[in-house]
Amino acid sequence: MKRPWLALIEGQVVGFIELDDDGHIDCMYTAPNYQRCGIASALYAVLEQHAIALALPRLYVEASYLAQPFFFKQGFRRLDKNVVDRNGTQLLNFTMESGSTLLQVKQILTKSSPFSIACWLALSGEFRHY
Repeated sequence: MKRPWLALIEGQVVGFIELDDDGHIDCMYTAPNYQRCGIASALYAVLEQHAIALALPRLYVEASYLAQPFFFKQGFRRLDKNVVDRNGTQLLNFTMESGSTLLQVKQILTKSSPFSIACWLALSGEFRHY
């Protein structure tokens, strides 16, 4: 069963992210009017804290061409280029992962400095995990 984290502003969903039990980031979305406002970064930070708490060895994703820079910025590396056929249309994505070393370092840092979403709260948003 999927349990996405939702980013809400004034009760409206403006983004979401999902994490599978094996560390796979199944999907991530930010509404067009809220892109480049830090919502995806805030959602990813919550997901990453959850992954650290679960002691997941890695996070991985099949990122679109446009999503690649976001994941590079989060410390992911590209493993493979994929071409997926959807009803005769070929779509390109990239398998990317954040290795265990990065998650272990972040786990150590998290223990010494509590996670804060002050900048997110400044946007008067909230997170809900379903």
